[in-house]
Amino acid sequence: MLLNPRIGERDVNEKQLSAWRERLIALRDGWRHELRERADAIAQQVRSLESSGIPTHPADHDSEGVEKEVEIARSERAVYDQVQAALERINAGRFGTCEECGKEISQERLDAVPYASRCASCATSRGP
Repeated sequence: MLLNPRIGERDVNEKQLSAWRERLIALRDGWRHELRERADAIAQQVRSLESSGIPTHPADHDSEGVEKEVEIARSERAVYDQVQAALERINAGRFGTCEECGKEISQERLDAVPYASRCASCATSRGP
């Protein structure tokens, strides 16, 4: 546990950091659950296609929604990875510092997107 955590140039009290940590843990756990459910749904769709006895071509999977589910799962996994990285930044004492320019990420931005790794200015050009 960090005794005197800092975000950029400002001191952050343990209560603020703990609130962000708890929120990130809840987000991570929610995304983990969502990813498991999506993986199960994809597996079920594939099993249904395979057990139907009708020969399928990979392009047929798109019509059954499998490809769409896979794309959604990839997007969800990307957010999950960002949340996990934010938790790692908290543990490393780097939470709240822009990975692009090294400046402080505003508290307002972190409150809105707690897994943000870039300040608002850098995120405009590169993403959260």
